[in-house]
Amino acid sequence: RVTLTYANGAKVIVGQGEKDIPGGCTFVGEKGQIFVDRSKITASDPEILKTDLSSAAVRLYKSDNHVQDFLNCIASRDLPAADVEIGHRTATACHLANMAARLGRKIEWDPSAEKVVGDEDAAAMADRPYRGPWKLA
Repeated sequence: RVTLTYANGAKVIVGQGEKDIPGGCTFVGEKGQIFVDRSKITASDPEILKTDLSSAAVRLYKSDNHVQDFLNCIASRDLPAADVEIGHRTATACHLANMAARLGRKIEWDPSAEKVVGDEDAAAMADRPYRGPWKLA
């Protein structure tokens, strides 16, 4: 079980099927918790799920077919539901959670620099040496 804490205080608890945190993600906020996995969404207070979000709220659209959504977005020039930037940020959070679990300690991440802060062991896990002559400038 790993807790990801973001700069704005938002927490995401990632479970691996424990009794109190089933597989999926639990989002903890001021008004309760929302649990999400690929098959369901539940809340500590079901009224949270009935919340009428403002028209200014960020909304993600649903895609039942990511391949077709991608092809549609080629023509429309819209971003797909599974945009590469979202995938990158999501994969980064997953990698950091795995690193923290393997090291058995907290890791601090600088999202702007995309680097581990103050932990050489964790930083070493975030990258690997390139085979010559390849390198990043």
